[in-house]
Amino acid sequence: MMMTPKPAGPLRILNQTALHARLRFRCDGFPIWDTWIEAGSSLAVPNPNAGDIMVSTALLDPVTNVAYTVPSRISKKPVRLVAKMYFAAGAGSFSVDQEPFDQTGQVALLNLTSTDLRFLFRFPDSPFSLSTVVAPQAEQILGFNTLDVSATVDGITSAVTPIKLWSSDVVIGIDYQNGQKFPQMKISAHESNGL
Repeated sequence: MMMTPKPAGPLRILNQTALHARLRFRCDGFPIWDTWIEAGSSLAVPNPNAGDIMVSTALLDPVTNVAYTVPSRISKKPVRLVAKMYFAAGAGSFSVDQEPFDQTGQVALLNLTSTDLRFLFRFPDSPFSLSTVVAPQAEQILGFNTLDVSATVDGITSAVTPIKLWSSDVVIGIDYQNGQKFPQMKISAHESNGL
């Protein structure tokens, strides 16, 4: 009898302190979610890389003050999003095209316009979003596989904890050093989908 593998569960976070904790998630160094977890409670966080990524690219033409917004869906990484402005018969048109990119797990943002572009990434079925601005005639590369989290408890922030396996448990506790309390985060893999 062939066993089908269970889908990976969410990242589970357990606050074992007697205080609320503020969680800050980052993707490739960019903030993607800032939230609170109550004292003694748990939180299940869906994997932002489990599905497609929705991207909204916005341009504000500094001459005409016309705002353009182009939606895109990234189904596979790596990919390069190429933003261009076309002019024909006195009218402007803004487009964002996808082309292959050779760096695994990354997304390149190429701005071929003459103004700053704002890219807003949303991860469906997830609270995560990422916003970045790319300068004119510049390219920015985002590595969506590099995710980490830190916790702030009673005004003190823990070390940044990389999330290498999304199917993990993150336990927030307090460590006492020289009479001072410091938040700490421990991460371990889990196999089940329930909390």
